[in-house]
Amino acid sequence: MTLEVDITDEAKTKLDEAAKMRGFELPQFVSHLLERYATRLHRSFDGQTIDQVLTPFRKQVEESGMTDEEFDAFFEEMRDEVWVEQQNRNA
Repeated sequence: MTLEVDITDEAKTKLDEAAKMRGFELPQFVSHLLERYATRLHRSFDGQTIDQVLTPFRKQVEESGMTDEEFDAFFEEMRDEVWVEQQNRNA
């Protein structure tokens, strides 16, 4: 199936960078992301979908007043910290 979506130039740039870092061309990378997301939507956790499991977390983020940019920065910082910890363990 072919799907056409509109995204911002900034999002395209970020996706391009992420795709290249992982050895993908942009269309294949986006397809991979969508396939993974679709699969995860339907996985069950104690009878709940991921969307149901994440509802309380999403509510907390919304109530925190964080902007999308602030949340993205926070998430990237946490991801980087985990990566560094894993690298230190593997060293």
